[in-house]
Amino acid sequence: MSSTIDTESVRISGLGDARLLDIVTTVKNASVEDVSPTSSDEVIRTLEEKIAALESATTIREQESALLIKYGETLTGEHVSPVQMDNFLTTYVDREKKVLEEVRCFSL
Repeated sequence: MSSTIDTESVRISGLGDARLLDIVTTVKNASVEDVSPTSSDEVIRTLEEKIAALESATTIREQESALLIKYGETLTGEHVSPVQMDNFLTTYVDREKKVLEEVRCFSL
């Protein structure tokens, strides 16, 4: 009898009354050579990783953007010079451009 079990199709059969008390098996891990980078499972896994990374980055960037917007709403001409406001807006725009570049890199 084989020492490995196909985890996708485990079956136990027998005749008459019986009790299964114990089973020992090993699960073979797929090595790099066993998985083709073009196999549908590998393509799906890779896409799911990209989706998870994009969702995580999106959440972080949305929080960052909300904080910057909230901070920007507190700025008034009474307390902030035009130079300081320009620096803030430049920083905000630069960060938003960086986000767009990161999203483009992930989607390639």
